[in-house]
Amino acid sequence: MPTRLSISASHITALIIVIVIILLQCGRQEPANEMVAKVGNRTISITSFERAYLPVILYGDKFDSPETRKQTLDYLIGDKLLAQEAEKAEMDTFSILKHVTRVAEQKAIARHVYDDWVRKKIPVPTDDDLRLAFERSNKSMLVRHLFASTKSASDSLYAILQSGSMTFEELAARVFTDSLLAADGGSLGWLAWGDLDENLENAAYDAPVGKFTEPVESQYGWHILRVDDYKKQVITSETDYLQTKPALNRRIYERREAIIGKQVLNDFMRDQQVSFNREIAKPVFNAIIARRAPKDDMAPGEREKPLEREFATLRDELAPYMDQTIVSFSGEGWTVSGFLERLPEMGRREFYNNLYLGTANLVRDELLSRAGYAEGYEKAIDVVEEVQDRKDKILAQLYLQTLWDTLTITEKMVGKYYQDNWQRRYQGPDSLRLQEILVSDKALADTLMFRLRSGADFDELAQRFTQRVEFEHTIGDLGWQVAGKTAYEIEYSQALKVKTGVPVGPIETESGWAIVRSTDRVRYAEPLRLIRDKVQKDMENYHQSIVRQKALDEARSHYKIDRYQDVLSMIDKK
Repeated sequence: MPTRLSISASHITALIIVIVIILLQCGRQEPANEMVAKVGNRTISITSFERAYLPVILYGDKFDSPETRKQTLDYLIGDKLLAQEAEKAEMDTFSILKHVTRVAEQKAIARHVYDDWVRKKIPVPTDDDLRLAFERSNKSMLVRHLFASTKSASDSLYAILQSGSMTFEELAARVFTDSLLAADGGSLGWLAWGDLDENLENAAYDAPVGKFTEPVESQYGWHILRVDDYKKQVITSETDYLQTKPALNRRIYERREAIIGKQVLNDFMRDQQVSFNREIAKPVFNAIIARRAPKDDMAPGEREKPLEREFATLRDELAPYMDQTIVSFSGEGWTVSGFLERLPEMGRREFYNNLYLGTANLVRDELLSRAGYAEGYEKAIDVVEEVQDRKDKILAQLYLQTLWDTLTITEKMVGKYYQDNWQRRYQGPDSLRLQEILVSDKALADTLMFRLRSGADFDELAQRFTQRVEFEHTIGDLGWQVAGKTAYEIEYSQALKVKTGVPVGPIETESGWAIVRSTDRVRYAEPLRLIRDKVQKDMENYHQSIVRQKALDEARSHYKIDRYQDVLSMIDKK
């Protein structure tokens, strides 16, 4: 009989919460017909804008601002323009659009289900909630805890503490297998508001200093807490409260969402009985791992490519397994063939970190979407919009790809791009001409550094005091040094931080105490032969951006574009 590996509901739930919460933390839900722009026969609603804008703020290097909003909207408008051009070229008949529509609809419905099941059940924080949170946010606590997995075990610990037969610290040494917690008496250190489970937090903030609490239940088990000390910001004002109120509101909402989400989704997944046929999963996953690209090699644009492109020979190798069941759930299962069809839908993070949990995510999405289809959610306005946005993005990419495929890249073009951009993009590390004063005594080094700061001549002190024999006749000259190729890495790294001619030190080295300065600094270009692939890729990206801009300029003359800037400026980014 094949062995089976089960994935618990808690594991699946944790993945659901992490991924779905990130995708849904988009402020308020606006009417879907409230537009920020209209482009030809396409519209961009507030919810569509927020779906695109949130990742820019959360994962990019930009902050929320009118300019960032404008840039994001410009890009969305561009996708809508190019999508309509693609439709003119009948690219909407391509088979990939059917696949994209199915995947996008499934994910959109799953999010819609989550919204109905979880977000609409979250109590809105009251002013009393916010003021209590504000008061607690200005108080940090030094907390210890004892942990037990069951109520009866925690009651036993509580009885021992009450009897006085053992101290809190002695009990911690007994109950914790973690050596640090055992040695530190169960210390959690200094904690701020929001660091603890909400039940534990309520107990800790209500506990007198030095007194242990009764057993308190958290999502992990049972705890007994003791607050040893606290620090409090005494002077606060109504202005302080009003300034922090939005952040407090968001944090309370997120915590409630996590609790309700876990409860609801656990109830949903409890009876699904997800399990893997490990004898089949192991060779299949090993074959996938052998073909997947290294994380560090993944360019931003690669994330949009179907993963199946990376496994050209995968199906041939796995031919003996294709009809075998790899994962079972709810009285049914996926064969290896069915799993491979769904593999491009797997999130990149799960794909690279844990294929078992990534596959469980695919099962989760299918189960949630089935529940949504049963309720007719595929007709919901926000689902229809999200599917259309995804289709338009793919159509825009298909249209651009046909234009990019006409680009011809020659060696001469690569060389010219390198020459035009090496000073801005392809400089190697700084080369420094270093000069050193090396002595064996720290006190002497401190004295020499003081004299240099008082105006003493570096050459004169180097000639007189440096103890590096091989350089005594060249007043401490270490010559030209460059990162990765220098025998004086410590001296080089310190001199790199200051201007040419400025001494730095004393620096402790293997040879003694050094004071060092750079007397000259030069930066050279990295040789083209060593970075040619990078230069060519950069050049291709540059030319592709030009092609995209030309295509947009042409498309703008074919479609009317209306922007509703007042609506855009009112979007509340929580």
